Amino acid sequence: MRIWRRNSKSRCQRTILTASDRERNSRMVGGAPKVGEVIPYWFLWNSEHEAGEESGRKLRPCVVVASLQMETGATRIAVLPITHSRPAATRSAVEIPSTVKSLLMLSAARSWIICDEFNEFTWPALDAGKTPAGKPSFGFLTRGLIESVRSEAAASRKRGAFKTVSRDE
Repeated sequence: MRIWRRNSKSRCQRTILTASDRERNSRMVGGAPKVGEVIPYWFLWNSEHEAGEESGRKLRPCVVVASLQMETGATRIAVLPITHSRPAATRSAVEIPSTVKSLLMLSAARSWIICDEFNEFTWPALDAGKTPAGKPSFGFLTRGLIESVRSEAAASRKRGAFKTVSRDE
């Protein structure tokens, strides 16, 4: 996988799919999505939100990076977007290895998880969608890729480059 960081060179690591990764992807869970799950969601970019838009322009795969059960029984979810557009040098992103994209049945085109911008919302979400196969989820990222994404998002937050759009407002 390639990790894109500001002012640093890309590095490559080999992604190994374990039996448990394949097993998690073979089942679709009910209820709120779990951390590491890739769901179709109408992601609203921060620039669109600041321009006054209230819903995303495109249904895109998004990675669940946080899921918090509230005292009210509701679940708060945070997602990072997946895009085919190569991220700018100033953006924080992790490239998705082709083996993982194949496992999730995503397009073969190069894709990145943007790690410096997320949407948060209460589940169930009106902006959640269905995959092209009509399912509520594409499946799960591998554990190694989830850790890379979480690490990159934490580094982005530490640098003060993290943007949040709350979709419940």
